[in-house]
Amino acid sequence: MEKILRLQNHTLYVYDFEVIDSRTYMIREDDELLLIDPCVSGALAERIRGARHALVYLTHEHFDHISGVNWIRDKVECEVWCTECCADRLQDPRLNMSRTFPLLFLQEREKFQYVREHTDREYSCKADKTFATEKKMTWKGHSLYMRKTSGHSPGGSMLLLDEEILFAGDSLLGNGLELKSLGADEEAYKAQVLAYVCGMSPEMQVCPGHGEVRTLGDILGDITRYI
Repeated sequence: MEKILRLQNHTLYVYDFEVIDSRTYMIREDDELLLIDPCVSGALAERIRGARHALVYLTHEHFDHISGVNWIRDKVECEVWCTECCADRLQDPRLNMSRTFPLLFLQEREKFQYVREHTDREYSCKADKTFATEKKMTWKGHSLYMRKTSGHSPGGSMLLLDEEILFAGDSLLGNGLELKSLGADEEAYKAQVLAYVCGMSPEMQVCPGHGEVRTLGDILGDITRYI
């Protein structure tokens, strides 16, 4: 399924990894793509027809946010970016959680069986470019600021587009699951995630790894109730 959003004069295409509702975001400028956390999607395949190149950004190493990397490489020339830590963990099915992914659905028998049969439990992929703590660059006239934000996972990061839209992965969800993952670290979360975003405008548009686009103020209002 494809959803088209208009945010801060940007046209944003959104796709779901349906079994767990993780989000893939895309912006297209002519024959160039900016893709965040790609999943396998028929609607996305249609939308990227004719594209020449994709800058792929991974917010962290968990399987539901990297499951489409190898798939998208087969369709368009890609340059995959993430943190150095994330890049190391992408290649390990234990650390990227593809090996244990079906266990998330133990309470849903039919979905559990479907995931066991249709996902690669030894999945791995590779990054092309990495950064240690931060990286600034320009893409098709847009400013991109990549910032390491460990806490939800060791390899976590966020992408700020034109100082207007924040692609936050699972670092900003507002549902209490930010620190419910393997490898989560509350002290790192406070020092890297919260310290970074608390200086931003509460009206900043946040595109989370799961759920709908919300303002930063709304999400932080929820987060302060449980962190």
